[in-house]
Amino acid sequence: MSLPPPFVLKSDKPVLAEDGTRILFVKPVKDMDGAVEYFKAKMLVGDQIRGAKDGIYSWLLKEGDLAMIPVESEQEIGSVHANLWSWTPTLGRVLAAGELEKRGGDVDYNLHSGSFMRLIMTKQEDQTRLTRLVNGKLRDLGFWPLFLKCKPEGPADCDEAVERLSGKKIVDNATIVTPESELYWYRQFFTEQRTNAPVTPRTMAQFANEFNNQKAGKRSKRNRRYIRNRRRTRRR
Repeated sequence: MSLPPPFVLKSDKPVLAEDGTRILFVKPVKDMDGAVEYFKAKMLVGDQIRGAKDGIYSWLLKEGDLAMIPVESEQEIGSVHANLWSWTPTLGRVLAAGELEKRGGDVDYNLHSGSFMRLIMTKQEDQTRLTRLVNGKLRDLGFWPLFLKCKPEGPADCDEAVERLSGKKIVDNATIVTPESELYWYRQFFTEQRTNAPVTPRTMAQFANEFNNQKAGKRSKRNRRYIRNRRRTRRR
């Protein structure tokens, strides 16, 4: 795989601001060195992960170690796998990649990465092998891992067929609100395109309720099923 540019920006989903405004950040990058330095400082590698705050992360397992970075916007600014890969050249080749959500000592994760996993994981046996590898690494770091596996019937349980192998998506299914303090730095580094006006009061109320539920750690019925599965795993 050839080296990607120093900074990769997605363009399919804009940032969600605290007031409900949608903002898309695009190239040209105003300050490439500043952007790389700012986001690399958020990256956690190896034993640093033990002290990670709760939240959603992108992760890469390389031959040398595990690296991950917080996902702080729905546009995934600074947290795409291609950036993680280019910022960890000394760790060797990629063994697995995906998304995870940490809540205390519990870690839910998937193997979803358009940049890497379509080449690494092509059949069910690959999923079994890789989840065993990732589970072992996360346990070594002191966590209780749970791969977000779809039911055998596939799309009936997952939104997309690709999730049969990669597991349930985390980032795409989350409401990630980017605080103004983070938007300040986005505006220093990138070009801003405002995609809509603030949402209506009714929509904003729904959005606020959804955001507060997420912050409180309330889980859907589907996620509660995974918590029960985790408890069964611990008893074994």
